[in-house]
Amino acid sequence: MAQWAVTERSATVKLACQAFGISQTCYRYKAKLDAENVLIADWLVRLTTNQRNWLWTYNHDRPNMAIGGIAPKQKLALAA
Repeated sequence: MAQWAVTERSATVKLACQAFGISQTCYRYKAKLDAENVLIADWLVRLTTNQRNWLWTYNHDRPNMAIGGIAPKQKLALAA
């Protein structure tokens, strides 16, 4: 929004930053693409997928002693 105010409304950077409550450093920040960022993003996606798969297995496929040592999925099949 501050960049829009500067480019479209000819506001000064200082005025735009004050109006939108941001610092001039924040206004001027440019993200840098780094090969390490791509690697980190790939790891985060894989970790998230693995965690989701593990949680599903833990909650649905593993034997649960509270319901007679069978998997919850099997318990639902028996109830139906």
